[in-house]
Amino acid sequence: GDRFEIQLNQQLWSLILNNDVRRLISHVIQTLKMDCSETHVQLACAKLISRTGLLMKLLSEQQELRTILMKAQKPRVNRKSRTTQKH
Repeated sequence: GDRFEIQLNQQLWSLILNNDVRRLISHVIQTLKMDCSETHVQLACAKLISRTGLLMKLLSEQQELRTILMKAQKPRVNRKSRTTQKH
């Protein structure tokens, strides 16, 4: 239980910067892990798992875009500082 939670939080840390959203996703995943074994909730669980997976994918793509944008902006900042130093 605790080891799973620690590993899950480590994996979510890089994908989800917002602590509240990260805790929500972690809680959803833990709930699904425990409560989806009963037959009468399996379809609802499958849908929730699918939607949670899509949310994780979107958050991952958003983080990748942030990383790309940050890397793209670094050379511009360096160029500006170099041109101001020359003048």
